[in-house]
Amino acid sequence: GFTLIELLIVIAVIGVISTMLVVNWRKNEKQYQLQRTAQEIVQNIRKAQDMALNSYKHEEGLPTNYGIYFDKDDENSYIIFGDINSTYTYQGDPPDIEVDDISIETGIEIYSLSSGNQNLHITFSLPDGFTNIVPSADSATIVIKKTGKTCPSKDCKNIIIRKTGQVTIN
Repeated sequence: GFTLIELLIVIAVIGVISTMLVVNWRKNEKQYQLQRTAQEIVQNIRKAQDMALNSYKHEEGLPTNYGIYFDKDDENSYIIFGDINSTYTYQGDPPDIEVDDISIETGIEIYSLSSGNQNLHITFSLPDGFTNIVPSADSATIVIKKTGKTCPSKDCKNIIIRKTGQVTIN
């Protein structure tokens, strides 16, 4: 059998280990939130790309391009859109089709766009999926960060979209 002292020591050790796990979990929760948001943005870029490759016909018509739009002044959302008039940019609704207006998770914000003082438009042409970046560049970078933190640091993630259609997270 076990003595009462042995049982109390085992319970105390389990309590200390449990406390350490809970503290570390809370500490890393924001880091998981940042990674989750970066993955969601990449997933939505791929959604626009997939809509173009599949020549997805929206209820309002068949656009010439599908894309994703980042407003330089909006750090909390972005738009998936259908480009009706072949400008490779989001002109607003109408003439373009707003497929989805996506809000970024609370506690995370868009820190910067590689387009500088301009809005960023990334479109994929139907049916081949060729990538267009406006303003014109070989790649575009979207930097997201934890609210209240500075970049570059571990509190930031870079999402890079290349003209080849490749999307990566750094």
